[in-house]
Amino acid sequence: MHKRLVVLIAVGSCLLSSAWAQQGAQPQQTVPFDHWAYDACQQLSDLGIIIGYPDGTWRGDRPLTRYEFAMAVSRIVDLFRANLGVWANRTGAPGEPGPAGPEGPAGPPGPQGPAGPVGPPGDAAINLKIVTIVTNLQTEFANEIVLLRDDVAELNADVHNLDARVDVVGKSKPNIEPFGWIDYRIGLQGSSLDFAHDFDALTAKIGIQGNITPKAFGRITFKSADSYVPLSVLGVETGEGPVVINFPGSRSHGYGGDDVWLDEAFVTFETGGLLSGEWTVGRQFQSYGLGLMVNNERRAQQGIRYRKRGLFAKDLNFDAFYGGGSSDWLPIEPFMSASDGYVTARLEYERPRWSAAYAAMPDGAGNEQVQSVDLWVNLGGDRHLYAEYARQTHHVNRWRYSGHEPPNAWGLQADLIKNRNLALQAYYCQVGPEYDVVYSSIHPYFEMIEGTTPNANHLPWERWLRNPIAITNFRAYGGTLSTHIGEFPVEFAYYELSKLSNWWWESQFANVDYDRLFAVSFHKALAHGANMSLTYAQEQASGANPQYRETNRFLQTQVSVGF
Repeated sequence: MHKRLVVLIAVGSCLLSSAWAQQGAQPQQTVPFDHWAYDACQQLSDLGIIIGYPDGTWRGDRPLTRYEFAMAVSRIVDLFRANLGVWANRTGAPGEPGPAGPEGPAGPPGPQGPAGPVGPPGDAAINLKIVTIVTNLQTEFANEIVLLRDDVAELNADVHNLDARVDVVGKSKPNIEPFGWIDYRIGLQGSSLDFAHDFDALTAKIGIQGNITPKAFGRITFKSADSYVPLSVLGVETGEGPVVINFPGSRSHGYGGDDVWLDEAFVTFETGGLLSGEWTVGRQFQSYGLGLMVNNERRAQQGIRYRKRGLFAKDLNFDAFYGGGSSDWLPIEPFMSASDGYVTARLEYERPRWSAAYAAMPDGAGNEQVQSVDLWVNLGGDRHLYAEYARQTHHVNRWRYSGHEPPNAWGLQADLIKNRNLALQAYYCQVGPEYDVVYSSIHPYFEMIEGTTPNANHLPWERWLRNPIAITNFRAYGGTLSTHIGEFPVEFAYYELSKLSNWWWESQFANVDYDRLFAVSFHKALAHGANMSLTYAQEQASGANPQYRETNRFLQTQVSVGF
C-alpha cells in the first residue's frame, strides 16, 4: 500500500506541476474531448448546419466548458427558427419534363406534353438525425441553458414542430448508449501526513441512457463506493437523527462500504394540451435554489416531477414533485403504515436578468414542513448572485419547537469577478440550531474516505471539499478564487466557521475544534476522457480545545475516467 501510494502521488505531482483546477462539478467544468457532444456538433456541421462557435470547428486546442457548449446549443436552435421550413420540408428535385407532344399536321408545333411526376421525397432520415442530435444536446446541457436564461419553452417548441413536420414520430429507432465513470483517490491525512493515516477510495457509476422515442429520454444508473456514505452529516444524536425507513435492507444511516445501489432510473417526456409540460417519472435527483430546502444529491428519490415554463403567463414557471422520501429501491413501501410520502412545489417569476421564487414542502421526510424563497440576479456579463431563505416549522421526528421560534437558514453566493482569466466567488451561509432538513444541502453527498482519523472533531474532508458548507448551528463564510497558469486552471478555496449556540451539544462538530479551512487543487486532462488532480487541504485548529492545537492536513491524488 505504501509503495503504490508514494508512486501515485509522485506521478500526480509531476503531471500537475503546472496545472491547477477546480474541485467538483461547476457550470464552468470543461467537457473532455472524448465527450459525445463534440461528435454531435461535428455531425451537424457535416450536414450543412453551421455552428458558428467558436470558429466552426469542434476540435480546437482546448476543451470547451459546459457553459460555452450551452451557448453553442442555443445558437443551433436559433438556426431552427430561421430554417424551420427548409429543414422540415426537404423534397427531392423535380422530375424531368415530359416528352413533347406529337407534331400537328400543319401549323405551329403541338403543345409541350405534361410535366413529369415530382421526384421522390428527400432523405427523411437526415431530418430525423438533426432532430435527435439537437434534442440530445438540449437534454445534456439543460442546466447550463437555464443559466443563459434562454426561452427554453420556445426552443423546445421549435424542435418539436420540426419533429412533427418530418413525420417521423414513432418510426425512429431507439438511441440508447452506455455511459459511466470510475473515480479513484489515494492519499494521506493527519497533522504530519504520515502513512499511519493513509487512505484510498474507489467509486464507480455505470448506466445506459438515450432517447426511447423522439419525445422521451430515459436513464438507468448504478453506483458503488468502497467507502462509507453516511445518511446524516451530523451523526446520530439522541432522538435527533433522521428517523426514516429504508427498504429493502438495513441502510438506516447510509450506504456501507463496497455497497451497490440504484442511483437513477427515470423517463423524461413532454405532453401537450391542458397538462402540457415536462414530466420525469422514476428515481431522480432534484434541487431548488441553493438547496437549503430541497436538494437530494445524497441519494435520489422516486416519484413524479412536473415542470412547466409559462404557467398562466410567459414569465411564470412551475416545478413540483410527489414521491417517496424514505425508500431504497421502491418509491413507497407496500404497506401504507410504513410509507413516507414526499411533496414539494416551486413557483418562479423569471425575467431576463433576475428571477424570484417561492417554494413549499408540505410533507418532507417524516413530518418535515418547510418554506423558502430564493432569488437570482444577473450582475452583468457572466456574473450572478444567488440567495435563499428557508424556514422549518415541523421536524422529521417531532411536530413542534417548544419555547423556540421555528429555525431558519439562509445563504448567499455571488460572483464578484468573472472573466476568462479570473473568477472570484464569495459565499455565506447561516443555519439555525434546529434547522435540519433531510433532503437538502444540509445533508450533501460525501464519502468518509479518510479511514482512521486522528480525531473525531474535525469536519470530514469530502464534506467541505466537495460541497459549499451548510451545517446546522453554524455560520460559514469564504469563497473560491479561480485563475489560470498558462492554459490550465487553478482554484483556491477558503472558509471560516463559527457556531451559533450550544444547543447541539451532542453533535460531533459542536466544539468547532477546526474552524479555518483552506484547499488548493491542481488538475490535468489526460487522453481518452481521463483526468488527474492533486489536492492539498488543511484545517486550522480554533484554539477552543487545548487537545487539538496542530493543523490537520490532507493530500490526495485523484484519477477519474469517463466513457
